[in-house]
Amino acid sequence: MIKDEVAIIDEIQMMRDSTRGWAWTRALLGLVAEEIHLCGEEGAVELVQALMTTTGEDVEVRKYKRLTDLEVEDSALGSLDAVQPGDCIVCFSKNDIYSVSRGIEAKGREVAVIYGGLPPGTKLAQAQMFNDPDNSCKVLVATDAIGMGLNLSIRRVVFYSLIKPSVNEKGEKEMNTISVSQALQIAGRAGRYGTQYEKEGMSVNMLQILFKSYGAMYATPEPHNFSLFVFQGFVTTFKPEDLTTLKNLLSQLPEPITKAGLHPTAEQIELYAYHLPNSTLSNLMDIFVTLSTVDDSLYFMCNTEDFKFLADMIQHVPLPLRARYVFCCAPINRKMPFVCTMFLKFARQYSKNEALTLDWLCRNLGWPFASPKTILDLVHLEAVFDVLDLYLWLSYRFMDLFPAANLVRDMQGELDAMIQQGVFQLTRLLKNSETGVSSGTTSAIDEDDFAINHHKQSYLRGSKDSHPPRVGGGRLTERLLAQGLLTPNMLQELRKEWTQVSIMY
Repeated sequence: MIKDEVAIIDEIQMMRDSTRGWAWTRALLGLVAEEIHLCGEEGAVELVQALMTTTGEDVEVRKYKRLTDLEVEDSALGSLDAVQPGDCIVCFSKNDIYSVSRGIEAKGREVAVIYGGLPPGTKLAQAQMFNDPDNSCKVLVATDAIGMGLNLSIRRVVFYSLIKPSVNEKGEKEMNTISVSQALQIAGRAGRYGTQYEKEGMSVNMLQILFKSYGAMYATPEPHNFSLFVFQGFVTTFKPEDLTTLKNLLSQLPEPITKAGLHPTAEQIELYAYHLPNSTLSNLMDIFVTLSTVDDSLYFMCNTEDFKFLADMIQHVPLPLRARYVFCCAPINRKMPFVCTMFLKFARQYSKNEALTLDWLCRNLGWPFASPKTILDLVHLEAVFDVLDLYLWLSYRFMDLFPAANLVRDMQGELDAMIQQGVFQLTRLLKNSETGVSSGTTSAIDEDDFAINHHKQSYLRGSKDSHPPRVGGGRLTERLLAQGLLTPNMLQELRKEWTQVSIMY
């Protein structure tokens, strides 16, 4: 086995994630390297030290202090009229993203938008537009996606809400106040060192400390000979009633991370399958979780509902157990019907031992696409981008049958450009959604059946040329379609029924 000199794991605190934490735990315990550098929250330090004690590794802890001040304002924003240049309004739902960005643009201001479902290139393009001092876009509307991996020139973070949807250990959706860790990470994006927002002035004592800390080779200058800028960030809430809660959250230290997530390995599942040859993969997972004993002083068993969901979906597809296991580990959003449909098609094609060529992929995606004209079109293009990500994820594991990785990356580049255009014109897409304008993007999908929570549901798409009468083009319809609770085919049937009822009366 080849040993690397250095490996880096970012966001190591993600070991606590109830669904995907096992991926970080496996990386930490399985990487073969001379040195492993971990980056993340201070709350993860004790757990990492405890884990490394069990493996006989040496741990060196280096703590880095924030180089700028962060001030919690005494008053809430209260209204979008109070938005200032350099503000970032943080929302925890797409609906809030849409309504806030539209409200700000209605006041004649340009807005950059960043949320988790956007491709990396689109996020970077929006970030660059907001960061550019010469660009007229001075306001950012974003989710907590800004907390990881983006350098943003934010003067003030405004929490539009402090309530965020989450999934508990049982896989149930909950609405909870954000954690101390989340509040600190998001608020900390304001006034970061090196941004354009600055405040002049610093004491001589502070200058001396800085020069000493950085090993200056020169004598400390006199105050009148030296001018230094101190960067400062601000944070507040949109609603006045949330401000006290935010101050309380930011006054605390991050919650210590006490346990790392685990997940059954392929080898363990194969062992169970040897003794229980007639059990499905989903059942094997349940049996393993029931019978296994976890060292609960350091570890917990991650939620396996997403894994079992995918396992049930492809149970009827003839696959070797190891390949079935790998497919079910794919990091996809099971709430996106189109992504799930393509996942099933990938598994079927793989089971035939037939390569998923670029031509096959384009036919099944409905490629090429038109630029989005409605929010639903944009949501669908984001889903297509996720499908291409899934293809690339599988190509690393099954190179022979997923041979078009480089071409798929090119497709992602084209798709990224379309999505960027859609996000840039977000307000127009919202208006088009309300007036029934559509590019037909979402209707390019052919039909396929797959299992959802052990019940068959069909997600049917019409042809590109079909333009049914406009019925149900409002925001509720968009939400139902985006969440997969209402399919385009179901909407078309509703339109027909509505037309018939209108004629009768």
